[in-house]
Amino acid sequence: MKWLAIAAVIGTFTACSSSGGGSPTAPSAPPANIAGQFSTTITAASSCSGNVPFPILGFFTTITQTGGTLQLELLGHAPGAPMGNVSGTVSGQTVTFASFPLTEAMGRGATLVASGTGSVATGGLKITGTLNGTFQTPAGLTCNASNHQFEMVKLCSQPTSTGTALLPCAA
Repeated sequence: MKWLAIAAVIGTFTACSSSGGGSPTAPSAPPANIAGQFSTTITAASSCSGNVPFPILGFFTTITQTGGTLQLELLGHAPGAPMGNVSGTVSGQTVTFASFPLTEAMGRGATLVASGTGSVATGGLKITGTLNGTFQTPAGLTCNASNHQFEMVKLCSQPTSTGTALLPCAA
């Protein structure tokens, strides 16, 4: 009986001390739900003004989301409607793009290869952030900066006098 009591005590100490050796981790926040249509603006860093003659590019963007995984389809606001696809992730209210390649001719023939992070506003109606990478024009001018900006504004179908239109969602 004495040996049984000692074995029970040793088993209790072993069970209490074998929790993985580290401190407990807080559960991560669920990813913000940002699926839908957005109006996206990418603005080159101000330091690029001499090398990028058209520093603001606009896109219609569709985001599809599965859990924390994102797929963006960007359609340029330019003749020929250039397109680009970008993958990313969302964790809590933070969006991350390990690679943000828009290598097809975007508006006016420019390309952008970058990575970036952004913050999702409460309600998912706006995403803002920075891109770190290189703009290049068809003439070969380039600008590499870590502070290109992007802004995505969620669009909702809203009635107009002539039918319906995708307009910025009301808060």
